[in-house]
Amino acid sequence: IGAIVAWAGFSFSGNDASQGMSGQSSKSSLMGDLSARRFDDRSFAYVPEEAFGVCSFSGLRMMEQVGIPKVLSNYLTDGVPFLGDLAWDPRSCGISPDGRVLYFLQFPDSEFIDDRPHDMVFGLVLPIGNQELLKEFILQRLDLKSQSPNWKVQENTNPQFLSIRHKTAHVSIGMDEHCLVLMTSWWDDKPDPSFLDKEMERVFIFGQSGTTMPSSFTGRLAGSDYDLALSLNGTNFFEKFKKSPEEESLFSEFRDYLAFQLTLKAKESTGEVSLSGEYAYVKPVLDSDFGLRIAAKLDEFREGSDSMGLSG
Repeated sequence: IGAIVAWAGFSFSGNDASQGMSGQSSKSSLMGDLSARRFDDRSFAYVPEEAFGVCSFSGLRMMEQVGIPKVLSNYLTDGVPFLGDLAWDPRSCGISPDGRVLYFLQFPDSEFIDDRPHDMVFGLVLPIGNQELLKEFILQRLDLKSQSPNWKVQENTNPQFLSIRHKTAHVSIGMDEHCLVLMTSWWDDKPDPSFLDKEMERVFIFGQSGTTMPSSFTGRLAGSDYDLALSLNGTNFFEKFKKSPEEESLFSEFRDYLAFQLTLKAKESTGEVSLSGEYAYVKPVLDSDFGLRIAAKLDEFREGSDSMGLSG
């Protein structure tokens, strides 16, 4: 009996360990595949599955060429003083010069949505080229060795990443061996360190998990056929949007027309820019009667009991 119990225990622990190793190896294989492409696509693994919008650049130089203040929230550009230096010379700062730079948007987690109902999270993800070089660069630029630094550093173990949070401004920085993540939110005038800490933790949990598919944006944006791209996930936006009962009724009526992913891509060559766009609907709703059916449904809704859902 003792031998059987011991054998069963050994088998269980062996299976558990093999599953853990399998998850780690699949993630490692995925990260290796993403980083081995012409453009280093590792940052896609860190875009949360709840994100509803992603702006993708072929590198930091492209983001600077478009104009950092035109793209990023000023809360992020004002709060992180070294962003301009990263764009000027990414390699010397420890950032991969050929890495996809992703700027994602999402609504707060359900834990915070009641307290921050109209807030929106902004996250910037950059693949790391040399982690030690980046750590030294951040250490100097944020003056973390001073008597009273403005930033608080914390090492997290589960998931394993380094977080650097501003003591007063509503901005946070996180990094592991693969990516650097900068984060803030729309409600900059209502700073909440615990909120940003939790959202940052979720990003790294997702980025370091054993999943084989990072997010819905990877298949549409990974690749070398563009320099600048924008992708919007209508399903994630309207599902997560905090709605009144009347607005919820409106959404239910038009759900099939709002469940789509829009992808826009721009490619620069010899002084010209080529553009391409695609609407991908979950259900086949784009036909010759598309506009008329929507107009009819709107008329019907206006005359119904939940018509106030159209006023907001």
